[in-house]
Amino acid sequence: MIIWITGLSGAGKTTLAGALYKSIKKKSPNVLWIDGDALKKIIPTNGKHDRASRIERYKKMIHIVKFFYNQKINVIISTLYFNNFIFKNNKKIFKNYFQIYLKADIARLIKRDSRKIYSKNINKKRPFLVGVDIKWDEPKKSNLIISNFFDKEINTIKKKILLKINNKIF
Repeated sequence: MIIWITGLSGAGKTTLAGALYKSIKKKSPNVLWIDGDALKKIIPTNGKHDRASRIERYKKMIHIVKFFYNQKINVIISTLYFNNFIFKNNKKIFKNYFQIYLKADIARLIKRDSRKIYSKNINKKRPFLVGVDIKWDEPKKSNLIISNFFDKEINTIKKKILLKINNKIF
C-alpha cells in the first residue's frame, strides 16, 4: 500500500507520517517511510527547486517507490508535490493507494513559519517555493482531507486514518 501525504510546507506532513509509521510498524514490519526532505540526500536537488527540477525529482522518486511497492512493502510518503498530473499518475501506478491532503491556508502557514521556510523565501534566500512562487494545485479526489492539521490532536487523526486503511495494510 502507498500512503501519500501531501500539503504545503509547514502543513504537518512529516509529523503525521512519523506518527503513522510508528503505529503501522508495530503491527506490520514491512513498512517504509520516505520523507521528501530526507529524499533530497538520495536525489540531490543541485540547488534547483524550479518547477521542471521538481518534476524530474518526482519521476526519480516514483521509480524508488515502485521498487518497494513491487516488493510488497507498504510505503508512507510525506512530500510536497504541486500538480494534479502527479496525483493522477500515482493513482494509475499504484492500485493500493491512499492519499491524504493536509489542507492549510498559505497566509496562516506564512505566519506560523515553524521552519523559517517562508521567511527565507520572502527574503529571496530560497526562491521557487510552492504556494508562493510556484503555483500550488490542490490535490483533487484525495481519500482524506484534513484542514489545519496543526490545530488538531494527532492521536485522533492517526486513529481515524488507521481505521480507514486497516483492511488494506494489515
